[in-house]
Amino acid sequence: PNPTPLLHWYDVSENNLVGEIPSSICNLSSIMGLYLMMNSFNGTIPECLGNLSSSLLYIELQKNNFHGKLPKSFAKGCTLQSIRINNNQLEGSLPRSLGNCKDLNLLDIGNNYFSDTFPNWLGYLDQLQVLILRSNRFYGQVNNSDVKVSFSRLRCIDLSHNNFSGYLPVNFFENLHAIIREGHEKKSKPEYMINTVLNGK
Repeated sequence: PNPTPLLHWYDVSENNLVGEIPSSICNLSSIMGLYLMMNSFNGTIPECLGNLSSSLLYIELQKNNFHGKLPKSFAKGCTLQSIRINNNQLEGSLPRSLGNCKDLNLLDIGNNYFSDTFPNWLGYLDQLQVLILRSNRFYGQVNNSDVKVSFSRLRCIDLSHNNFSGYLPVNFFENLHAIIREGHEKKSKPEYMINTVLNGK
């Protein structure tokens, strides 16, 4: 269904809808919430969603059949608070322009085909509390001594089912409220993070 230009909230979640995201979405200059989750949508995510991020608060596209890459450019005045695009077929790397979304508190990109090193730069987002990267193709060490970030408000992280190596630095996630197993004997660095389930989604 095509939304009207003055729409603030667009919710067609949990149906049996198919096809691509309608191009008329790009005309919604005042949209605050886009909820398309749990359908059978396909195609790519329109580049214009990055331009709409100065009004958007919530992007909920999880559990569809979207493929391709995320929009390259998120506006400098990005107001996004929550992005859930898990359980699709998305690939590539996370665009650095997500760093413009200073109010982002939840990012769930689990169960896709993203391939990149650990996005340390997300640690500059002071409001980020939930970060789900599970079941992708991320690789390399999480600890990067060249990047001085703290993830100061992070409460939940899921890195499971990727190709990460090395240790999780203790002071990197100092405020974390998830369950951590620190390994045997006197090892001070966490080795494993338990899987996290958010609201069954």
